[in-house]
Amino acid sequence: MIVRSRGQKIFNGVNIAILTLFGLFCLIPFLMIFSASLTGEGEFLAHGYALFPRGFTFDAYVRLFADDITIVRAIGNSLFYTVAGTLLHTFVTALSAYPLSKKNFVGGGIFMRLILFAMLFSGGLIPTYILVVNMGLKNNWLALLLPGMLAPWTCFLIRNFYYSIPQSLEEAVKIDGGNNWVVFTRIYLPLSMSFLSTAVLTNAVAFWNAWSGPILYFDNAHRYMLPLTAVLQQLLQENISSSGSAIGGYTEPMKMATVVISVVPILIVFPIIQKYMINGMMYGAVKE
Repeated sequence: MIVRSRGQKIFNGVNIAILTLFGLFCLIPFLMIFSASLTGEGEFLAHGYALFPRGFTFDAYVRLFADDITIVRAIGNSLFYTVAGTLLHTFVTALSAYPLSKKNFVGGGIFMRLILFAMLFSGGLIPTYILVVNMGLKNNWLALLLPGMLAPWTCFLIRNFYYSIPQSLEEAVKIDGGNNWVVFTRIYLPLSMSFLSTAVLTNAVAFWNAWSGPILYFDNAHRYMLPLTAVLQQLLQENISSSGSAIGGYTEPMKMATVVISVVPILIVFPIIQKYMINGMMYGAVKE
């Protein structure tokens, strides 16, 4: 049994109180959004936001999926961009980290400096947009997947993890006739799957929440290619008219329902992968 002094008990109590208060400040806005999504349109116009729904109803969710295919299609687009982008970016980053973890890799130091430079300095919004347009990726879903396929910071972490894998495993595979590709796919990837969950979660959250890129690269004629977050960003810019009807047919509870739908997948996935993410980041950050 741990015996704590009076000062330690006071310190712990103050910490708990502060963290609880901070947690409530973070939680209350989400509760109000969720409450608004379950509030009737008339009740919302009369009373506004509240911690508990007035005139409890699922009408916003029903209308969201029944009245317009836009939201359903946007959810499908988000799932596609998230799954395809996460798999592509994680694999390319892991594949790049493999040769960089080899001390005999010619030019490895130069490549590492270039990656470090890319991590510290960004080309900026306008140069990136010009590059994507000149590559012919305007109004193309590849515009969201190809840029930034190599994540510099994640590459550093994975590279440090690969350092810890015994060289004898690789030598045994090569003695049996395996090449570097076999070593990477049969040894390095399986051993680092739990660690790669860090990259998976980071990329998945980034792709799911991305909205600025789709708005930049897709014009109005290709609005059907927008992910959920981009559609949500446009919906939240619309205002309720004086007559009480929403512009474009979306009421304020429907907009809040869209916010809830966009947040729920991350809330479900994050706790599952968080344990592996923390272990992977700590291990990759200190292991040489």
